[in-house]
Amino acid sequence: MILDYVDCSNYKKYKIGTKATRLFRMKELGINVPDLICVLKDKTINLSILEKFNVKKYAIRSSGNLEDNNNTSFAGQFTTYLNVAKNDVNNKIHQCFMDSNLENVRDYLKEKNISKNALNMNVIIQKQINSDVSGVCFTANPKGILNEIVIVVGRGLGNNVVEDKIDVTTYYYNKSDGKCYYEKTKDSPELDEVHLNKIVETALRLEKEFKFYQDIEFAIENSEVYFLQSRNITTLDMNKEKIVLDNSNIVESYPGISLPLTQSFAKEVYYKIFKQVLIRITSNDKSVKDYETMLQNMVTSVNGRMYYQISNFYDFLNFLPFHKKIISVWQESLGIKDKKITRNHKIGFRIHSKVVRNFFKLLKNNIKEMDGLLKFIEDFLPIAWNRVDKENSVDVLMNIYDELMKEIILKWDLTLVNDMYAFLYVKFVKNKNLISKINNLESLKPALLIKNIKTEADKKKYINLYGDRILEELKLETKTYRTNPELLDQHIEHYKDIEVNNPKNDINIKNAIERRAIAGIKYREASRLYRARIYGVARALFLKIGTEFCKMGYVRNQRDIFYLTIDEIRNAKNYIDLIDSRKEEYENYKDLKCFSRLEFLGEIININPRTKNSNNRYSKTLYGIGTSEGIAEGEILIIEANTNVDTVGKIIVTKTTDPGWIFLISKANGIIAEKGSILSHTAIISRELGKPAIVGVDDATEILKNGQRVRIDAKRGIIECLN
Repeated sequence: MILDYVDCSNYKKYKIGTKATRLFRMKELGINVPDLICVLKDKTINLSILEKFNVKKYAIRSSGNLEDNNNTSFAGQFTTYLNVAKNDVNNKIHQCFMDSNLENVRDYLKEKNISKNALNMNVIIQKQINSDVSGVCFTANPKGILNEIVIVVGRGLGNNVVEDKIDVTTYYYNKSDGKCYYEKTKDSPELDEVHLNKIVETALRLEKEFKFYQDIEFAIENSEVYFLQSRNITTLDMNKEKIVLDNSNIVESYPGISLPLTQSFAKEVYYKIFKQVLIRITSNDKSVKDYETMLQNMVTSVNGRMYYQISNFYDFLNFLPFHKKIISVWQESLGIKDKKITRNHKIGFRIHSKVVRNFFKLLKNNIKEMDGLLKFIEDFLPIAWNRVDKENSVDVLMNIYDELMKEIILKWDLTLVNDMYAFLYVKFVKNKNLISKINNLESLKPALLIKNIKTEADKKKYINLYGDRILEELKLETKTYRTNPELLDQHIEHYKDIEVNNPKNDINIKNAIERRAIAGIKYREASRLYRARIYGVARALFLKIGTEFCKMGYVRNQRDIFYLTIDEIRNAKNYIDLIDSRKEEYENYKDLKCFSRLEFLGEIININPRTKNSNNRYSKTLYGIGTSEGIAEGEILIIEANTNVDTVGKIIVTKTTDPGWIFLISKANGIIAEKGSILSHTAIISRELGKPAIVGVDDATEILKNGQRVRIDAKRGIIECLN
């Protein structure tokens, strides 16, 4: 029996299966899909219909009513016939209809507990694409990375790719950053930027159209990209918890790779601090125990890099009154670009009523509480240092560590209250230039005092005060002036001509909001100096344990201790093989892109890279967030780590900075950073030094080149490439 064909004009009238229906819909959307028609169950066609295709060869494949559905993909179960001659089309149509009798199909139906009678077969006839390159694109990594597109490409027809018959190149594209890296195998092809962008753009469009993560097939013939299929990814269990990670702000404290000891220490510190805040604002409500998992996962690491588990931060902030407004202020203050809010917990009314009362009480008493905290730490730290210096026993040193966590970290939650205090009041300050009038900031003192070092006694005094204040100071593996005094000798010589613009006196500020904003910032900067000193104690303590482990034969050398977690240190044993393995693993991590945001389903996944490469977009004009006044011009100097380079007259370009950068910024004409916010260290220090600064410039270290001349307008946040 002959049936008029089903095409774009009438496909909505027939039940032709998800595959065919979507292909027709894609054609309607203007997506480049090869011409097709669909034949209904057990029918044939008049071959003259095929003349409209104006080709000699056809692709024949199934479109079952149960195929490509959310829970039943039938991927690879039915037969696809390629390069079919016109006179063989009806024969291949018949064979496609018979696929329902295949043993593998019967097994699939049985596995899915589906009756064979429920399966109805339809057949797609499509223009054959003789692809030079073909591939598959998943708009979410099927391992469970939701904001990572995975593209696999190989030479020739697509069946060779999906059946693993040829060498392929795999691209991993981060949706949030628009960055990717790829892994090659032997003679596998590479996509040029035009084709890669076309595939990504269309894939995201299809994901939006079909309202779910897509599994897409494509082919490239004579530089033209064709899309052959789009179906939902069926292996993603959306009932699992969505884990959202973001490195905004935390990347300033932990730039680049952080070793396991730093990771476990940071995770424990965040857990204890945020738990103490929750206890404080809920009056130790018994329900706090229900949020233990959330509190244990405020921060985490992926591929050796530190991230906020941002969904848990939103859950935490949800405790606070006016949390929607506070979250907005918090996002702006930390420079979070993706404002989408994800939550996994709901807060009861009873707890909220307690929190409202306690929260405003804490804000009211913030200045008094911060004064008391800083005085306590000032008195406590010399005692802690004295004990660490005198002790060599691993057990006793770990007892000192536990006391440090108990005595200081459990009081450190007050600094979070102060951060919120500063964020809120800075938000309402109309004249942001007032912030640059603050004098005597702790972040400036190291630069002011280093010029006064003349004798060994001066050096010893400086190290005692600021020996822990250096680039990447929160990473325990970082070498500091205290652990390596020769670093200070280098800086004394290199920065002896530094000129630091420090306001002599605070201006007379009568506005209460402005006074409180300035107070919050001062306490914030002071607390960060004390935090560096606390971390300095922990660093010295673990280095001592490293020395003892080395004597015991547990590690090869003292600094191997940084490749162990705190729990592993407690369970002391021979870790040499484990450390050797981790060193190789973490060396590989250095070659991976650092993505600002990662979204996982169910669990966090680390990547073990093989061959890596990058693909980035370029522009002659770049934009960021201007954090200070001024226009500057100069040659680019890209700095990736703390180094004794000459920055005079240069425009520093970096991924991120922290207080240790003050020595570099002071002699430069200006600074550009990929990360930052109005309260970031980059912003605060550059304002105090009177240096034009622009932060939040995506991919600046990749787009800009050493020696390139640029002009930066820090007020407008614009960077012009002059050559």
